Amino acid sequence: AQMADPRVAAFRAVTSYVRPPHSHGCPPVEVVPGVWTAHYHDIDAREKLQAAAAATTLVVNAATVDKCPVDAVSYGEGIEVLCIDGLLDDPEPLKKLEAMPQGAEKDAARAALPAFAPEECAGDAYKDFERVNAAIAKEVEAGGAAMVHCYASLSRSVVFILAYLMKTRGLSATEAAALMKPKWDATWPNDSFVAQLLKYEDDLAKVQYPWRSATSPEK
Repeated sequence: AQMADPRVAAFRAVTSYVRPPHSHGCPPVEVVPGVWTAHYHDIDAREKLQAAAAATTLVVNAATVDKCPVDAVSYGEGIEVLCIDGLLDDPEPLKKLEAMPQGAEKDAARAALPAFAPEECAGDAYKDFERVNAAIAKEVEAGGAAMVHCYASLSRSVVFILAYLMKTRGLSATEAAALMKPKWDATWPNDSFVAQLLKYEDDLAKVQYPWRSATSPEK
């Protein structure tokens, strides 16, 4: 069997292993200058978005496939919407399990989970990291701001914000989570997304420190 990546435990030491509830109650927040997140219910109308984050010029919707249909909200002029198509979070039974406290009961529940079909599982956010990072950076450089959301904005949107922090600040996935968590307590990308962030971390390390990739063990 493949050895577990030790970085996962370090990442979960920041976020915890327990998935927060959808009704986590975190108010809209500016994670770093020009990059916001919010629960969908706090921004699902132009007036709400402007009240929450008046500077918003770009909305990144990471949940068009199920909970935040594109045509549900019209933000009107001056606000561009970037949709991440087809990106699912974990299937509901897995979300319920991840919300349980750590321990024997959770382990037993995990062992009893059915095998999910690929189309039911969390999607590939990784393929959109560069596209989303470029779109956010463009708005921030122009003096605008990006609101990145999914539904509860704890997994799908968080993975994009963390990828942006990693790329723009030279951070590891765990360092990015440690930066975001105090501002947005509901920072909890699912395990599939954590693996995608670690893959991205490896990509970025090769670009920043090309000499390292020759010596680092293959994952």
